[in-house]
Amino acid sequence: MKRILIGIILGLIFSLTSGTAALAAEAAEDSSFILFPFWWIILALVVLSGLVIIDVQILAFLARRKKTKVKVGDIDIYYEIHGKGEPLVLIPGLGGNISNFARIIPTLAENYRVIAMDNRGAGQTDKPDIPYTMEMMAEDVAGLLNFVRAEKAHIFGISMGGMIAQHFALEYPQRVTSLILGSTTPGGPNSVGFEETVNTVNPEQRKNLSPEEDARAIMSMVYTKKFINNNPELIEELVAQRVQNPPDPVGRERQFQAASAHDTFERLPEIEAPTLVIAGDEDTVVSPENSQILTSRIPNSKLEILKGVGHGFVTEASEDTSRIVLKFLTEINQETSPVEEKE
Repeated sequence: MKRILIGIILGLIFSLTSGTAALAAEAAEDSSFILFPFWWIILALVVLSGLVIIDVQILAFLARRKKTKVKVGDIDIYYEIHGKGEPLVLIPGLGGNISNFARIIPTLAENYRVIAMDNRGAGQTDKPDIPYTMEMMAEDVAGLLNFVRAEKAHIFGISMGGMIAQHFALEYPQRVTSLILGSTTPGGPNSVGFEETVNTVNPEQRKNLSPEEDARAIMSMVYTKKFINNNPELIEELVAQRVQNPPDPVGRERQFQAASAHDTFERLPEIEAPTLVIAGDEDTVVSPENSQILTSRIPNSKLEILKGVGHGFVTEASEDTSRIVLKFLTEINQETSPVEEKE
């Protein structure tokens, strides 16, 4: 039926176009034709027909591809889509944004439809001054997936983004093709050093610092001294970016409160998706022992520890991260059928 309708529409357009050509030819022979209002009305209707008769799916596709913000619940979420293929969602950490994944997005996008987002309270996404929860932020991810018409996706979260990813896997198990948890923790009293982590990332600890001092404090927190010393130009670039676009204090505080209440320890065995857990062995923000706990509690999981790397492993070891993630996703694809997407 759809093909018949398309055929009728194309035939109508062809007929109208042919009529327009005939009218134009007549107009060339009779200048008085141009002055006759009736023919102008006909021509206007032809043009309008051409504008109106457009495949609705194409319009929807263009809207999804071009829009960078979408209304999800009570907020507008900023997102970017790179590449084509199975959906792969990237969820940044506390106070972070899409740029946290900048060094691996191009490689991942060669094989996957990378959907990178700014969480509520950070980046270009709205920052309402209301209590946030991990469940609420997982719901934001689900809403974004609804908009981009991805029924299932690979979910990759780092730090607080890894906490959100855990809650997403628990609340929306049918929508998770695989799970990647980076530099994160199950939280609560059963994790290692969670109280120290909370104190380390507490915005109150840096409230009296200038934007540049705050940025440099973050650099020393998430990267190893070796990486900072060996990459001075990159560090200065990252500092400049953070100074130019500093985290919103209200949004960061609300995110911090949500992360502080995170605790999935008891529910981790419920996670059904194949899971990759990644951490740097020199992470001083979230102890890498938490990655071992996650792996021991999640049934179908594997652990990758990066040597000589800190909390910001995605930047510090971008090539290794891309290689490990792609290898894991390839293994998943070999075990399961491809995810079907709606276009």
